[in-house]
Amino acid sequence: MHLAIDDKALSWFTDEFGITSPISIRLFPQYDGFGIKHKGYSLAFSAEPASHPSYAAKLNGLTFYIEASDLWFFEDTKTFLFYDEAVKELAVRYEEETTLSN
Repeated sequence: MHLAIDDKALSWFTDEFGITSPISIRLFPQYDGFGIKHKGYSLAFSAEPASHPSYAAKLNGLTFYIEASDLWFFEDTKTFLFYDEAVKELAVRYEEETTLSN
């Protein structure tokens, strides 16, 4: 599992959530009938403290985390969050992780 967030996406989170102090952002799958990685699920966010985080990354005063119960959505995946200039909105891209074996 890998999570990358570009600088413009970090700014989007700061603006969208009105962040003025360090905060935790939960990344989780949300059932919505659409989805790129898992049919029927898309990536959602909420500003809330972690209860059982299995993954966390601190970037520019923001802590992004994934709860243990949501790991299935991110397993064997590289998740990239970026700001899409064309639509002026946050976007996500997924890549499957590959394992090299000898």
